[in-house]
Amino acid sequence: MNCSFEGSILSNSLVSSSIGGLVYWNYDNGKIMNSYMVGTIDGRKTAIGADHPSSSEAYYLEAGGLACYNGGLISNCYHKGDVSYINETNCQDFQIYTGYIIAKDFGGSTLNCYDKAVDIEIMNRNVTDYNKDCTVLKWIWTDWKKDRNGGYVHDYKDKPSVIETQFALLVKGEGALSATYAVLGDKPNDKPEIRTINADTTVNISNVNEFTVTATPAKGATLMKVTRILDNQPELELENIKPGEAFKYDVSFLSATLIAYFQTDTVIPEDGDTVEGETNAPIDISGVGSEEKDAMIYFENVDISIDNSKNALTISDDSKVVLQISGTNKLGNLVNNGKTSIEVMVGESANLVDTKVVNNGIFTDKTSFITEVTGKAALSVTPREQVLVEPEGGKISMIFDSKDADESELSYFWQRLENDKWIPEKPEFKAFLLKPTSILRADWMNTEKEITINPGEDGKYRCWITREKEGVVTTLVTTTAVKFRSSVADITYYNLTLPSIEGAILSPSAGTYSVEEGGSFSFSLTLEADYNQSTPIVKVGDKVIEPASDGKYEIKGIASDITISITGIVKNVTVGNAEVESNALKVWGSNGVLHIRSAHAGTAYLVTFGGQLYKAITLPVGETMITIPQGSYIIRIENQSYKIRF
Repeated sequence: MNCSFEGSILSNSLVSSSIGGLVYWNYDNGKIMNSYMVGTIDGRKTAIGADHPSSSEAYYLEAGGLACYNGGLISNCYHKGDVSYINETNCQDFQIYTGYIIAKDFGGSTLNCYDKAVDIEIMNRNVTDYNKDCTVLKWIWTDWKKDRNGGYVHDYKDKPSVIETQFALLVKGEGALSATYAVLGDKPNDKPEIRTINADTTVNISNVNEFTVTATPAKGATLMKVTRILDNQPELELENIKPGEAFKYDVSFLSATLIAYFQTDTVIPEDGDTVEGETNAPIDISGVGSEEKDAMIYFENVDISIDNSKNALTISDDSKVVLQISGTNKLGNLVNNGKTSIEVMVGESANLVDTKVVNNGIFTDKTSFITEVTGKAALSVTPREQVLVEPEGGKISMIFDSKDADESELSYFWQRLENDKWIPEKPEFKAFLLKPTSILRADWMNTEKEITINPGEDGKYRCWITREKEGVVTTLVTTTAVKFRSSVADITYYNLTLPSIEGAILSPSAGTYSVEEGGSFSFSLTLEADYNQSTPIVKVGDKVIEPASDGKYEIKGIASDITISITGIVKNVTVGNAEVESNALKVWGSNGVLHIRSAHAGTAYLVTFGGQLYKAITLPVGETMITIPQGSYIIRIENQSYKIRF
């Protein structure tokens, strides 16, 4: 019992030959139980000199997967592998007998075994039954003869059988995979011990009948499949597995691994969670925070890469949350239906790009990175890096657009930076009392958009601008540096150079212009017909300047000589949709993925046919792949343009 055999080579010169995978002959009272043979039996009869049988005699070639002859009991056993015996001589008098379990039945034979496919549940049940017989019925090995098999006595003589196997649970994606199982006690009346394992875990199991397994997706995820791997065999998907519902899995005598695959449909962070890196799934913040305390969720270099037509980050109406950001975060379309504020983590540097906010609740940006919010309480601000004030003092104001709001909907809160702390400035005019939903103290708010700067009060100032309309509240903040001129005669002017570009008409035209310190300069750019597929890239130094809604480019708060650079304007080219290749560059699209192969580092600009810049991609040497939403795009790389449709 409890035997195994996994391969050998046998040769002999006898005319007839009989082979058994485990034993040659299992006699009348013999028992073979809980055993297996793994391997192919490949018998071949070859001619040996002139030793051929005569035609008047019968000769045999016999092979059985477990035994050649059986007259006893073979139970709860299996053989895995083919069995064959081939006559390679010219003599046709050989009789050939083969079988996966036995070659010949000698009467009284009992077989409870498995050919090739093994029913694990039955095998383990039989092991359990045998263990019971050993411990309760006191079976003994009466047929074991010490004078046979070289006097070898099996170590498990008169003891319960043991099946040991290695079992592992793995998870791919956001979800949990767990399994419970019962372990039999040492005595017949012992209650089984119930144990539980969770992914990612590997355990050694003994005498296990079956596992009860449950695959549970995390919030916002979907269970795609559960697979099984046996002893490095090909991965096989299990059928009819439902998320969160337990299913039975029979233990195997082979090492087994169950793998649950989950797909994240929506990222749903909880209070205190950190969201990091790039995600192709939208983020949904729901049911966090309370009237007493806002939830804190941390965003570190988050890039929500989904279709621009879809909401990337949504805050539900039952949420009160502070988004603490660090690094560069690209949040896409942010829709606030609850109470949300955005802050920079203490001691960290941060930036917020490609983020558009729709506010249907209470929204506050404390970073100054958000300059426009749409919705019922729409509001936008235009940053001013510097404001110049006459020596005798004067008033300053921030540039903002409240989308034709009634003045009664607007309020302002001014602060000045002193000793690295922002302190409130309180002009003496009527206070505008806000509802307690505002983050700012009501007695600090006022209805004046300007503030008086007295001599000696230069420095950094910031203004919080709040619009409240029908319960929707939007608050943005903008910061500026205030400087005094020493005298009227000391006004400083700086040169601004606008280049001449082939394929574009500039207004005003190319040239060098004098601009007062702290002033601004704006110009428009119109592409000529033969260049209208180009995407102009306008820069001041390394900073890209985007056009305003009226198409004009504006440089504000000028404090030094400036040279504007304009690139990306080349003649239109017509290229195929599938693949474009130059000497050092190859661009093609396949199954929604843009491929760019470049021999040197650079930058690719993806532009929609409507002329909007969709994405700028930093290209390393080699191949770059990025998923692109369905549509048509112009890809600009150096001075080349490519048209791709997905």
